[in-house]
Amino acid sequence: GHQIPVHTCQSCAHLNVSVDVPLKCEKCGHDKLTQDPDVLDTWASSWLWPFGIHNWENPTEEQKRDLEYFYPTDVIVTAPEIIFFWIARMVMAGKHFMKKTPFHTVYFTGLLRDQQGRKMSKSLGNFPDTFELIQKYGTDALRFCLTQQLATGQDIKWADEMCEIGRNFSNKIWNATRYLSLACQTAGVSPKDHTFDHIKWDHSDPMLAWVLGEFKLCLNKSFVAIKDYEFSAYAKALYEFTWMRYCDWFIELIKPRIRDDNATSAEAKESLVVALQVLDGVLRVLHPLMPYITEEIWQRLGEGSRAAQTVGLQILSAPPASASDSDSATQMTMIQDLIGGVRGVRGNLNIHPGESIAVTLACEPKKLARFQVVLESLAKVSIQFSTVKPARSVSLKAGDVRYFVVLPETVDIAAERSKAQKKLEKAQGNIKSCLAKLSNESFVASAPAHVLAGAKAQLVQAEEEVALLTETLETLSGI
Repeated sequence: GHQIPVHTCQSCAHLNVSVDVPLKCEKCGHDKLTQDPDVLDTWASSWLWPFGIHNWENPTEEQKRDLEYFYPTDVIVTAPEIIFFWIARMVMAGKHFMKKTPFHTVYFTGLLRDQQGRKMSKSLGNFPDTFELIQKYGTDALRFCLTQQLATGQDIKWADEMCEIGRNFSNKIWNATRYLSLACQTAGVSPKDHTFDHIKWDHSDPMLAWVLGEFKLCLNKSFVAIKDYEFSAYAKALYEFTWMRYCDWFIELIKPRIRDDNATSAEAKESLVVALQVLDGVLRVLHPLMPYITEEIWQRLGEGSRAAQTVGLQILSAPPASASDSDSATQMTMIQDLIGGVRGVRGNLNIHPGESIAVTLACEPKKLARFQVVLESLAKVSIQFSTVKPARSVSLKAGDVRYFVVLPETVDIAAERSKAQKKLEKAQGNIKSCLAKLSNESFVASAPAHVLAGAKAQLVQAEEEVALLTETLETLSGI
């Protein structure tokens, strides 16, 4: 900080206070003066920081160029508790000395608190050991986890286990890349030749058009979120697209196309090219959040040709403003709903995931014929087309298509119906018990926080179980 502008006269002990260094005592005229060795409070000096570091009073030519370039700046990131200590003072100092405010945007971060809502402090010892977290989960996982929780204006109640989301996300991206790399070797496709720069947003293939449309939406959400400083929304958009659309659906949907017996076909190669182009774009937009794994994957996909480059400096242009292919989106939503419906029947009735089930589609074959191989592979079913409902079948609907799932003989329908009814009655009883407990004012007032949270969690779990069992009974009622 600035040394206090007070000089003590060695002759009469008078305190001389002035902006300029006094040459003599204003009281007795003595010229032996000693400046107070202490400094002003930090905030009294730091309010000059935006321009003070450039020696704004008497700058050299180089300092003058720096001052013109860096002042005013755009954004300052800070905690809300120092708005008046520092932020407001910088604005006032900038207006007074420079005639301009030092920045146009102030971004206030939330505070990291423990599970009891207390601020992190050394005296409480309640702060996480970041080195241990990095050792256990990885740097990228920690960065992603914090950003995902960074909702504007909200503090974060920290728990180390939160990093598991970031670690699992890293593993998901790594495994997807490894699978595509092996598929590329079989198909004779070079990943380094197919990047985001070569992407074509319009496509006649509904699967490829769908993933490109979803990626376009993801990029638009990400750009808007970053522009608005909504970093948690940015992380959420990338997570949902990469995990749920790209990995869980798109890669699974194209697997039947790129299997060994079909790997060199034009359709397989075209699917791999789009997969690689989208993956390259994902790595670019995800890099600020997870720089280490994105750089590692990007370099590996470059097959040794990118050693002098970095994914962080690759251009990520905005997708075209044209609307996504709505027909492809509708078709793929129907396919996903159909597969999800079959999987739901399996789960509700404990049918083994590997056991093949017969499914009848009540529509014209040409409507879904091109997706038959995908449906049979992902849903583990055998498909036929007919409007006649088979015996022992469950009627479901995906989009505008009615379909029937035939239950195998291993399913005892009467026993399953009885079992589901008993479980439903038990779950309904649990709901009544939880509601009675949570409506008791003395319990809510006196129960420890973790007990209260446990009771609420039990209620949610019981309600979810009732919904699932009700769905199961409705499924079985039509047989």
